[in-house]
Amino acid sequence: MRPRANPDPDPRPYTALSRIQRWAGYSAWRVVVQLLAGLFARRERRGFAAMPRGPWIMVGNHISHLDAVGLIWCSPRKVDIVATSELYDNVFLGLLLRMVDCVPLNRGVALRWTAPADAEDSADRPLDLVAVQRMRDRLRRGRILAVFPDGGIRSGKRSVLEGAAWPSGTAGLAIRAGVPVRPLLILGTDRLYVRRLWFRRGGRVVYWLGEPLEADPALSGAAQRDDLMRRCAEALRGMYQQVLAEREDAEQLVPRTAQERWKEAGLL
Repeated sequence: MRPRANPDPDPRPYTALSRIQRWAGYSAWRVVVQLLAGLFARRERRGFAAMPRGPWIMVGNHISHLDAVGLIWCSPRKVDIVATSELYDNVFLGLLLRMVDCVPLNRGVALRWTAPADAEDSADRPLDLVAVQRMRDRLRRGRILAVFPDGGIRSGKRSVLEGAAWPSGTAGLAIRAGVPVRPLLILGTDRLYVRRLWFRRGGRVVYWLGEPLEADPALSGAAQRDDLMRRCAEALRGMYQQVLAEREDAEQLVPRTAQERWKEAGLL
C-alpha cells in the first residue's frame, strides 16, 4: 500500500476560530441534509427526544456509507463523528469531512487498547495517538462522539447485530474520560444503495439511541473494558430484535451488502 502523503488528514489547529468555522460548516451541512434526505427517505427516530448534552460516546453498528449522513439528519445535537482516515484521500469527501468536524482515525492501528493505562507515549501501544488525543479533547469540551467499532461496513455474521464481538478500545476511551456510552442502532440505510427507492421515498431508516451504560466499578483493566463493550453490544442486539419483532417489513430491515441489495432489485 502506498504511504499517505500526509499522515494527518486534518492538521488544522483546533483554535477558537477553527471551532467556529467547523460549527458553521456542520450547521450548514445539516440544513442541506435536512432538506434533501426528507425528499428521498423516511426516518424513524427513537431515544433522540431526550438526547442529553455531552460528554458521552455514541456507539453504533455500521451497515452503509450513508450511516453518518443519516445520523446528522436524525440527531438534534451536533455529533463529532469518528471517520476512517482513508476517506480523506478523496478530495471532495475529505473536504466534506473536515467541514462537518469529523475526527480522522487510522483504522489500521487505532483503538486497540493493549498497553498499561499510564503508557501514554509507549511506542509499543498500537494506537492512533493523534486521534485518541483529539477524541479525549472533544470529550473534555463536553462534546458527543459517534464511533463505529465494527471497523467497516458489516452485515450477517460479521456484524455485531448477528453476534460478532466489538473491540474494547471505545470502552477504554470512555473509561479513561469518565463518560458513559450509549448504543446506537442503525437500520435501513443499506436499502438506499438502490437509487430508484429515492424517488418514491421508499427507503425507511431507523435510528434508535439506547440508554447510557457506565463501566462496572467492581472490575478493572481489560475485564472492565470488555464488560462494558459486551453490555453495549448486547443492548444493541436487544434493540435490533425488538424492532424486527414490531415490524411487518422486518425482513427488509435485516442489513445486507450493497451487492445483495442491487441483486434484490434486479440490478445485478
